[in-house]
Order: sequence, then C-alpha cells, then structure tokens
Amino acid sequence: ADQVYVPEAVGGRLIRNLAHTRAFSPNGDGVNDAFELRFTQVQTSVPAGVTVHSLGGRELARLANRLPAGSQNRFTWDGRADGGVVPPGVYVVRVEVPADAGSETRLALTHIVY
Repeated sequence: ADQVYVPEAVGGRLIRNLAHTRAFSPNGDGVNDAFELRFTQVQTSVPAGVTVHSLGGRELARLANRLPAGSQNRFTWDGRADGGVVPPGVYVVRVEVPADAGSETRLALTHIVY
C-alpha cells in the first residue's frame, strides 16, 4: 500500500494556544478598535479559514491571516460587514483547520460594545 492511516499522529488538536479579543469597540478612537485572534496550527500546512458570523448564523466576514505562511496565525477584524460597522452585540468567530485525517473547528465569541 502507498498510504498509511495513523489517526493518533494528529493527536486530536490542530489548533493550539487559541487567544482572542473578548470585546472591542470599532468606533475609530484608536483604542481597542479591532478584534484579534491568534493560534498555533500544527500537523498541517493547509491555510486555516476564519469567518465571523452573527448569532443567527449569517456569515459577515472572511478574515485573512496577517502572518506569513507557517504555524503561527494572526487574524484581525475591524467590525465591518456589508460596507459598514456592525451593531453592538455578540458575534461568533469560526476557525477551521483542514487536514487529511479530518479537520478541526473551534468557535469563539466576541462582543462589540460602544
């Protein structure tokens, strides 16, 4: 056989050391204006996907990694969707890291306050 399947090699965690902004206020005053998400990605070099959703499940933004390709990831969001700043509230951030042996998805909550 050309392929060997070893699920234990992944260890069940592709996303490690996840840290994110719990609350921010994108009002342009230069203080705590952006959401930031950082994590270490292991066992795969496939780029992670990060999206922001309303509590109703509507996708509001797809975030881009601010670091060069590698195991460290940094994503930011300015609180904008559809050309304007979203209203105050709770938003769901979905992190997905794909791999051959299965992907890992993690969710985080952030609050926009004014």
